[in-house]
Amino acid sequence: MDYNSVPSGATCNRRAYLLSAGAAATAGLAGCLGSTDEGEFPNESITVIVPFGEGSSTDVLARQIVPLMGEQLGVDANVRNVPGSASLHGTQEALNADPDGYTLLMFNPPSTPTSYLINEPDFDITELEGIGTYAVASLMLVANPDFGVEEGVNDLMSRYESGEMSQWAGQVEGSFYHVVSLFLRESMDIPWETYVGYDGNGPATESVVSGENPAGVSSAAATVGFTDDDRLDVLATLASFGDPAYPDVPAITDLGYDNIDFLTGLTRCMWAPPGTPDDVLDELTGALEGMVESDEMQQYAEENGVNLQYNGREFANDALEDVISEVPANLDMDAIREQALD
Repeated sequence: MDYNSVPSGATCNRRAYLLSAGAAATAGLAGCLGSTDEGEFPNESITVIVPFGEGSSTDVLARQIVPLMGEQLGVDANVRNVPGSASLHGTQEALNADPDGYTLLMFNPPSTPTSYLINEPDFDITELEGIGTYAVASLMLVANPDFGVEEGVNDLMSRYESGEMSQWAGQVEGSFYHVVSLFLRESMDIPWETYVGYDGNGPATESVVSGENPAGVSSAAATVGFTDDDRLDVLATLASFGDPAYPDVPAITDLGYDNIDFLTGLTRCMWAPPGTPDDVLDELTGALEGMVESDEMQQYAEENGVNLQYNGREFANDALEDVISEVPANLDMDAIREQALD
């Protein structure tokens, strides 16, 4: 299938709190100039593709991060949303872009790689060049406060078992969030009946806030604006390491459930097309590190509960490779594919 024609985990927990490996190797690179066939890099504006809709957690963070990276590089840097095909449309567009450093991509293993494994498109996602990581995050269970799910996850399960609740919100069918939701239905006995999919987890979260759906899966960046004024309840984080935006919310491992970080912990990464020159990648990696360490980004992270974590190129590449190997090792891919693409 050509995804241009259609509109671990946190890597794993073992990675989630590693220090910024490779920081010394890339320190100061933001002040060095890479080169392309057109001369010194960068000498024109940069576009970062977000393969999700506006309001998604990646989109929200990108609109803060990308301009700050542009400042590090001394050029304009802009976000372009290219949603569709469970984030594979924008991913393929970036993969096919000129490898000159001026078209980049943001997604968060295991999210888009899981969609890739489920949908089996005719491109190789592992050909992307990792630029680095800038944060880690946990998925979380959310509910509309009007439903009064006051006793947490067990109460949520009971509401679905009784039939009081039936709909469940997430990203489009066949997406990572759909896979996670199917997994939760089987492994945690949250027997939702109808899955309602949206172009991004921002719109999906908004549907829970509005009461269109009683509950679903989301992430901190998409929820903070709603929990601040009690329009959304966060019941539990789905990764064992929790989330700094919600320090008082239990992780599901605290509630006696298995560690599923391979599927529910996000490593937020930036990517370049295959064949991008090493010196250009190094320049971009240095800018990513400089952005993470900037006072403006540190303040934004503190105010919005973003778990900043810089790591370099190899770490991002390993995060992608881990998903490609670990998700099929832990999930019945044929069974999930049959349900997700039904």
